[in-house]
Amino acid sequence: RAGDPRHRTMRAVIAWSFDLLDRSDREALAALSVFVGPFDRDAARAVVGVDPRRAVERLLARSLLARDRDLAGLAWYRLLDPVRQFAHEQATTTIRKRARDRHLEHHVELAARLDDRIRTVEATASAAVARACADDLRAAATYAVAERSAWAGRLVADLYWPWFLDGHLTELRSWTTSALGFETDPRVRARLLRVLASSALAQGDTAVAVDAARHQLDSAQTIHDEELVALAHNLLGMAAWAQGDYAAAEVQHRAAREHAGKSDKPWTLALITALAGRSAHAAGDHEAGQVMLNDAEILAETVAEPMVLGSALDYRAHAELAAGRTEDAAALV
Repeated sequence: RAGDPRHRTMRAVIAWSFDLLDRSDREALAALSVFVGPFDRDAARAVVGVDPRRAVERLLARSLLARDRDLAGLAWYRLLDPVRQFAHEQATTTIRKRARDRHLEHHVELAARLDDRIRTVEATASAAVARACADDLRAAATYAVAERSAWAGRLVADLYWPWFLDGHLTELRSWTTSALGFETDPRVRARLLRVLASSALAQGDTAVAVDAARHQLDSAQTIHDEELVALAHNLLGMAAWAQGDYAAAEVQHRAAREHAGKSDKPWTLALITALAGRSAHAAGDHEAGQVMLNDAEILAETVAEPMVLGSALDYRAHAELAAGRTEDAAALV
C-alpha cells in the first residue's frame, strides 16, 4: 500500500493538515489515535487530559476527525484509519504511553458503570453502550492483561455480562485465565473464577466450570461475600443440571437461594429463585417449584430488568407445559 500513488497522496494531504495544527492540537490528535472505535466527548477528555472541545472543533474543521450522532442525538467521534495511523506514528513514546494508560483507566470506569447498570431497568441502554464501545473495551482489556495491570482483573470481571451476552466466550475465558495468573485481590479473584466457570459451562466444558465454581465458593466463603457464595452454588447447580443430575441441581440451587436472600442483591435473588424453581420441578418437587417460580416472577418485576424477567416467565411457561396446562403456558409466552 505504501507504493500506491493514491495512498501517498492521502498521506500527503493528512500530513499537510497535521502541519497546520498548533502543538496542543497535534498532541490531542496523537492522544486520540489510541481509540480503535467511536468515542464520546467524555472519553476524549479522559485521554487528552483537558477539555477537548476546542481541539475537537479544529480537528473537525481540518477533516482529521469525523462526527456522527446516534438516535438519541449524542455526538460520537472517530478517526479514519489513515488518520489514526498517521497520528499514532507522530506521537512520542511518552504521549503514546500516557494515552494508553488514560484510555485504560477511562474504560475501567466505563465497564464498572455498565456492570452496575446492566442488571437494572437500564440494561438495554447499557448493553447498547457496551456494543458501541466494544472495540475500545476490548483494546483496553487486551492491553491491561498483557501489561499485567492492577486494573486487569477488575476490568475483565466487569466485562462479564456484556461479553457473555454477546457470545464472546473464548475471548472472555482467555482474558480471565490470564488475569487469574497475577490477580491477588481475593474478591476480584472470586469474581474472575465466576466468569471462568460461567463461560466454560456455556461452552460445554463442565469439568473446568465445576472446578472454577468450587474455587469460587471457597474464595467467597473466605471473604464472607454472600452474593458470590450464592452465585458459586448457582453455577454448581447449573453444571449438575447440564449433566442431568436434577437432584444435585436442586440442592445447589436451594443453597444458592438461601445465600442470595442474605446478600441484599434483588437481581441475583430473582435469577437464582427462577433457577431454583426450575430445578425443583425437574427433581419432582412441583409444589415447591411452582412457589419459587411465582416468587421469581414477582422479584423480577420488582427489578424490572428484561433478562431475568424473561427467564422467570420462560421457566414458568415450561413448568405449566410439563403439567399439561398448555393455555396457561401460552399466556406466559
